[in-house]
Amino acid sequence: MHLEQNVLPEVPIRHWICSLPWGLRALVGYDKQLCSGVLSAFIAELSRSLKWRAKQELGLASVAAASTGAVAAVQRVDSAVRLNVHYHVLALDGVYVRQDPADPGSPLVFHALPTPTRAEVAEVARRTVLRVEKLLRAHGRSLDPEHRDGEPLELQLEHPALAACYDAAALGIAVSGDRAGQPSLRLFSSDTTARSGAESADEPVADVCGFSLYAKQVVQGHDRPQLERLCRYLTGEVVPHSPHDECAHRPPPALGDQLELLGEREDRPPAAARKRWAWLLAHVYLADLDHCPRCQGPMRWAEVATTPAAVARLLAEHGLAPQPAPLVRVHVSGQQLRLPFDT
Repeated sequence: MHLEQNVLPEVPIRHWICSLPWGLRALVGYDKQLCSGVLSAFIAELSRSLKWRAKQELGLASVAAASTGAVAAVQRVDSAVRLNVHYHVLALDGVYVRQDPADPGSPLVFHALPTPTRAEVAEVARRTVLRVEKLLRAHGRSLDPEHRDGEPLELQLEHPALAACYDAAALGIAVSGDRAGQPSLRLFSSDTTARSGAESADEPVADVCGFSLYAKQVVQGHDRPQLERLCRYLTGEVVPHSPHDECAHRPPPALGDQLELLGEREDRPPAAARKRWAWLLAHVYLADLDHCPRCQGPMRWAEVATTPAAVARLLAEHGLAPQPAPLVRVHVSGQQLRLPFDT
């Protein structure tokens, strides 16, 4: 994979997850500029935190002497398939510093940093909130409901139904079906509460004004298979849990039986762009066009009618009229219909 092979160096890399307040998720869901601005605000504060921690740990003369690096990915949904725009960031868990600070051409040397404390992560979240609030106020918006502008957004004016679906998806509210207007059902593990209560008081997690940061996972630079799996997860690729291709050891599914979820195998020709009409009719209308209804033997194409004359001839040969039956108009009296009910 390009990220693992050509971008990320063999140094410790920390996985940061930034979740947004509920009121902000719908906005960044359809405003790509705002989505990019919020991500830039978070990465800027994360880089600032790394530089200041490096200045204290390494005794640097200035934070400008430290260089950071990060790769970010935007994911739009969560495990419940709700609109939940959140950010995944792979940040170098340390900084690069010139071997000779006085020589701009001297080689860069990486210095790993200790695990950030809960207070340090909370400071990143707090400063991100301030940046995002400033960004929203420039667009007439605010994280505080009491200071939000009452004027509708452009999407709400031009596509009100779509905007309502965005809002419902961000809140996890079903818009159709038996649970319309109600939250989606979710399954939780019975030991979730026990695990959350056992968390250390100084783990690198924080929640400030709805901005939730999680930075527990660290991948060592020499563990390239684990780093590759993490990169594929961030970019939305589904991969097996083993570095070996498990798909190659599975028998292929029967034709028309199921969709291939893990991608096409290299030893098979690519699938057609769409399913055959016979397959579609069988799965939608339960109409079997591949087998004879009398003997269940395989059927073959005898003739294909592509012109009106050919269609009329085939219909006539099978005793069918070439034109649809005429409509019969039924006269409905304006009087009330009397039904023969017993009184």
